[in-house]
Amino acid sequence: MTDIKDRLVSLAKEYQEIHEKTSLCGVDQDRVHLLKRSFDELFPEEDAQYYVDDKDDYFVKYTEYDGVKFICVLTREEYENEKV
Repeated sequence: MTDIKDRLVSLAKEYQEIHEKTSLCGVDQDRVHLLKRSFDELFPEEDAQYYVDDKDDYFVKYTEYDGVKFICVLTREEYENEKV
């Protein structure tokens, strides 16, 4: 179990370093969540897709890179500005 604890400590430190550089919001088994500005900086040329749930006023911009899904949550205004 010490190996797992050491790996988790290493992961936490790396997460903190990446968060400071990219505004990383979170990572789980399905995706990496970034703030919009970081998403746009990292993926300026990517063909982003959008998930929209108007009922819940929920907008997500996402792309896949090297088998990993990257997302950012948008406000309605941000979404509408991008779709112009």
